[in-house]
Amino acid sequence: MFNIFKKSGPEKVNINQLSNFLEKKFQNEIATAGEKMKKSVSDITESLDGLKKLFYGLKKKNYEPTKEKKEIFDEYSTNVKNRFCDRSTEIINQIPYPEISYDNVLKFLDSVGEKIKQISDINFKEFRHLHAFRSELKEIASCIKNLETKIKISREAMEKFQNVKKINILKQETIHLKKLIQDTEDTEKRTYELKNELIENEKSNEKKNFEFSSFLKTFEEYEKLRNTENELEKEKSLVKMKITTAFSGLDKVLRKFKHIEKKQQQIIDDYIKNPADAFLSDGEMEIRQIIQKIKEISQEIEMDEKKHKNIFFLEFEIENLVSYKNQIKDIEKKIKETRRDIMRFDGKFMERKQKEEEIKKLNVKIEEISDEIEKKSNELKFKNNDIERTKQKITQNTTDLLKRNVDIIFN
Repeated sequence: MFNIFKKSGPEKVNINQLSNFLEKKFQNEIATAGEKMKKSVSDITESLDGLKKLFYGLKKKNYEPTKEKKEIFDEYSTNVKNRFCDRSTEIINQIPYPEISYDNVLKFLDSVGEKIKQISDINFKEFRHLHAFRSELKEIASCIKNLETKIKISREAMEKFQNVKKINILKQETIHLKKLIQDTEDTEKRTYELKNELIENEKSNEKKNFEFSSFLKTFEEYEKLRNTENELEKEKSLVKMKITTAFSGLDKVLRKFKHIEKKQQQIIDDYIKNPADAFLSDGEMEIRQIIQKIKEISQEIEMDEKKHKNIFFLEFEIENLVSYKNQIKDIEKKIKETRRDIMRFDGKFMERKQKEEEIKKLNVKIEEISDEIEKKSNELKFKNNDIERTKQKITQNTTDLLKRNVDIIFN
């Protein structure tokens, strides 16, 4: 029997029904405000129509020159006046008649005020030429001033509809909340997609890196071949150096012999310039004949004892040099084979570069996706905080409006 003294809990209202709930609670006040706002809009619209008529009348008005003015001024001033009238009429036509609601009427008043300001903003050239129509402009200015007064009175009247104003604010906050929730859901969806995309790209990157590591193992053989080529070139150089050493000190003897021997000029020149290359190219072994002839005319060449010894040494060393020649042929054959094997890697280098580029692009993409995920995560934190603040604000504003606690159910 004591239940009649028990306080009931706060009234529960679903956020989707909040606007209808408040409009029902304050329907009489909203209806009164609506009638007054409708009348204000009607009065202002009527004044705008009157302003348009004044511009139509001004456009039909002809310029009447004075004695001080030249006739050419007539046509120009009329053109300036007509452009001004057309522009002003077009500006007024841009103002739509609003559907009567607190927010729509506020926007309507703002729009009218802005358009009137545009019409009143006359530049110096227009002012100079429109002065000839000052009586008409005076009437237009009076109409604009009357409109500004009506706008001011309408604003002041709307400020008195405090509950209607609060309901309008709550409507805007509810719309903002729904938009925030939708944006948050879209962001969560996009974040989920990005995370899946990141996983797929990381898997692809792991696979490509594994394949690339296996691919690089083939280049171990390439490095071995390059090392083999370098070693063979060194070996060839050492053998050629032995040949060069065997001919050292004979260039002067060969130059003297060249003046005597007229038949073998070219081969003698070759041995003077580069004895190792000349020997390797000397297929007929003409060097034997040259040495023999030098020995035969040694007195004519005027060789010292050391050069005599060198000539005799070289004659006996020729067979060893022939073995060097054969050795170089074997080395060159190995070099040719090695280079042929190296050439197999020419296409591999292009493939390697392509694989490296693919991995590089994939790494960049992974980094970009990671950055975007981080950005979206930060956005979600901000939006969720904004959602909570907006919910609290709606709850508080509803409580203040109804002057009692209300439990708003946010889906």
